[in-house]
Amino acid sequence: TYSSARVDAVLSPYDGISIGILSALKSDDYGSSAKPLPVVTGQDAEAASVKSIIAGEQTQTVYKDTRALAQVASDMVGAVLDGKEPETNDTTTYDNGKKVVPAHLLPPVSVDKSNYRSVLVDSGYLKAEDLR
Repeated sequence: TYSSARVDAVLSPYDGISIGILSALKSDDYGSSAKPLPVVTGQDAEAASVKSIIAGEQTQTVYKDTRALAQVASDMVGAVLDGKEPETNDTTTYDNGKKVVPAHLLPPVSVDKSNYRSVLVDSGYLKAEDLR
C-alpha cells in the first residue's frame, strides 16, 4: 500500500475534489512542519479553493473564464443556426478516432497565491468579500 509513503503531489481535476483531498490529508496529520501538505492542484477557480490557496493549503487552480467560454459557445451556436461555419482556432488536436474535430479553445490560466487577485478579483470573476 501507499499508506506508509509520503504524498508529494495530488493533481486534482476539480476544485471541489481538491477540498476533499486536503481534508483527507489533514486527517492523516499533513499540514504540520513535520509533515507539510503536498502540492495540491485543482481546476475551476472556485471560491473555496481560492480561499485555500490564500491560506497556503491548495497550491493552485486552473482557471478558464466561464464568461468567455459562454460567449464563444453562444457565438458558435449562432453561426450554426445562421447556416455558417462556426469560428474555430484548433483543427489539429482533438481526434475522436473517426476524425479530427475542430474546436475553439480558450487559454487556461494557472492561479496561485501570487496572482489570484489580478486574475480573479480585478477581472470581476470573484468578489474580494467572497474570499474572506
